[in-house]
This record gives sequence, structure tokens and C-alpha cells, in this order.
Amino acid sequence: MQPIALQFGKDSSLLESRGAILETTGLTVVNAHSVGQCTRELLSRSFDLIVLCHSASMEEREQISTFVHQRSPSTPVLLISMFHETDQGVDAVVDCEPETLVDAIKTILSHHSTKPSRPPISLARKP
Repeated sequence: MQPIALQFGKDSSLLESRGAILETTGLTVVNAHSVGQCTRELLSRSFDLIVLCHSASMEEREQISTFVHQRSPSTPVLLISMFHETDQGVDAVVDCEPETLVDAIKTILSHHSTKPSRPPISLARKP
């Protein structure tokens, strides 16, 4: 069974192009463009990974990560950021470069499949 990721952000074209990159890692990607839509998706099924885009506000991203970890503490939450932001509640912050993103997803999925609890992962791009 393919792992499923929920991707949340405000920029539809960015989510679409990033979703194509995520799918190269073997993920099935579901996109959500609002907190309400994201919450409905989270209530309707389980996800192996949550991907938050910098196009959503920090408040929205933190709201989603808090909700995810309350419902499913072992589900990793990843923030893709071109500004090296750090949000509370995310398990990893990754640069938006495609190669960095693919490597980070593979690392997160391998940790997630072997560990029963959230792994502390630092995958920020090194200068």
C-alpha cells in the first residue's frame, strides 16, 4: 500500500508542482487549500505524512500541526520553506529545492516506518 501525504498550502500551482515532486518518492498526495478542508481530510482518513507549504500563514500551519499531533502523535509534519522559517509543532523544516525535498521525504518515511513515535529530524538545507 502506497503511503499517503496530505499537503496544505494556499498556492494551487505551487501545490500542484510540488505534489508531482512528492509523487516521485512513491507518495500518493492529497491537496488541501484551507484549514477547514485540511481538517476534514484529517478526520476522514489516516496519513503517513503531512506537508505544510510556506504559502499558508504561520498561524494556519501551527494550527494544522497541533491538530495532527493531537490526533496522531506519530504522524510526521514537514514544513517546506524557502525562508528557513521554523514553526512550533513541525518535525522537520526542508528547503524547497526538489532534490533536498525528495531526500527529506525519503528520510522521513524511512524513520516513520521504523519508529512508533515521532522522530526528531533536522533536514534543513545546509549553507
